[in-house]
Amino acid sequence: MKILKFDEFKNESFLHSGFWTINTTIILSDEFNLTDSSEKNILNINKFLNKNKNKNIRLYHGTHPNIPILEDGLLTTKLKTKKSYQSQVGFVYLSIYPDSAKLFGNIAYGINNAVVYQVDIPILYLKPDLDQLYNSGSLNKTLGDSAVHGHGFRVKGDIPPYMITKTDL
Repeated sequence: MKILKFDEFKNESFLHSGFWTINTTIILSDEFNLTDSSEKNILNINKFLNKNKNKNIRLYHGTHPNIPILEDGLLTTKLKTKKSYQSQVGFVYLSIYPDSAKLFGNIAYGINNAVVYQVDIPILYLKPDLDQLYNSGSLNKTLGDSAVHGHGFRVKGDIPPYMITKTDL
């Protein structure tokens, strides 16, 4: 599924009513215990995410304060911009927790003032964060595993500005 530019999105949204509904934004940490790594909990998270795939989920991204995110959006990792050996080109990485996003931003840029952005994005765009799953030792690669073991996800492609809001963190 390709993320649409805003004009394309507006046209598409008339065809798929309810696709982009701000009032249905899901805060995953409010719905589930993300410290419970039991198979049952992960299965329930996967079922929930699949059932709600057309709803938005609120996630976070931390980055350098000089990057014009609200103008350009969150751009995918490129070979030149890659900050982690494990990060894969073509993805944007998002965290469930704003504090984790800030930490990742600080580490990536060697700073202590990373800016955190809130991203409200349809669940259907999410992919498991294979980097964090690998680091956690998880052998499973589902969205539920990514939520529990990696506390985040990744998205294939750029994330446009209309899905992003700057936070006060």
